[in-house]
Amino acid sequence: PGGGGHDDFSPADVMLVRRMFEPQVMPLVVAWATARDFAEMDRCLDGGDRAPGFEEFEQWDAALHRTIVAASRSPLLVRLYSQVELARRGRVWGDMKRRSASPEHRAEYHRDHLEIVAALKSRDADTAMAAMRAHLARVAGHLLGAE
Repeated sequence: PGGGGHDDFSPADVMLVRRMFEPQVMPLVVAWATARDFAEMDRCLDGGDRAPGFEEFEQWDAALHRTIVAASRSPLLVRLYSQVELARRGRVWGDMKRRSASPEHRAEYHRDHLEIVAALKSRDADTAMAAMRAHLARVAGHLLGAE
């Protein structure tokens, strides 16, 4: 018995962990991702692009990041990332995301995502890491008002 589980993590803490974790996964994805992984990333990009509203875009956004981490082929990293995903489903995170949502932000996130996936497909770990860093810095800036 205790608090609300995944609501207990502050968005600042979630972003801190994501910024430590996700860019570092990129070299593994570059090494291990298959054509099927890339097809699934494309499916998520396309879904996000077509999503009619905020909630749907968020779901595709989360699915894309999950797909990227899964392409690392590390079951433990995937398990660790599932904790980040739980935190993303928390009420506090959802409220903050909704408040910071705008068509401009969504367009920026989509461009970021395209850049990340293109770098992964090119097997360019440095560019993928830099693109993921820049993306998460942008998300943190919009969400928390701080870079």
